[in-house]
Parts: sequence; structure tokens; C-alpha cells
Amino acid sequence: MVDRMAIFEHKRIDGKLIIVSFDYEDGIFSNVVISGDFFAFPEGEIDNLEKSINGKNFLELENMLDNFFSSNVRVLGITKEDLTEIFKRAIDGN
Repeated sequence: MVDRMAIFEHKRIDGKLIIVSFDYEDGIFSNVVISGDFFAFPEGEIDNLEKSINGKNFLELENMLDNFFSSNVRVLGITKEDLTEIFKRAIDGN
């Protein structure tokens, strides 16, 4: 895996666009931004997720996503699997 800033866009079959951008150095995420055609309630929870991913490696990111999607946060338009796959593809350069 190469140290880099990654920006990755993915369009789901249903047409929803998901975008992730982040810096990735020595296997650690920073400056994470998640955006696209989705909603999360309560408001601000995606911001909290982004902050919680900063400083984490990919395995920790997967655990953060598990916790986020199993919490009381309602997310419409994306799934845990969508985000996991997008981050993986972005760091793998696919």
C-alpha cells in the first residue's frame, strides 16, 4: 500500500453516489471526509464518524463502521458494506 491522499467515488446500482477522501500514511487514516447521496440521523453523526476514523488503521476502521451502523444512528442511502468496500478499494488503488 502506498502512502497517499485518496479520493474515491462510487455509484451504487440504485444511482446513489458515495465519495470518500482521506490521507493514508503508514497504514493510518487522517483527514477523512465521507459525502454523497445519503442521510444520517441525528445530524452530525457522519462528522463524528469521520473524526473517529482519523488515526485508525483499516481493521480499526472496519470496527468503527460496525459500531456506527449497529448504533442508534439511522443511515439512509448507504450501508456498512458500501463504506467498507469503498475505503478498501481506495487504499488498494482500484
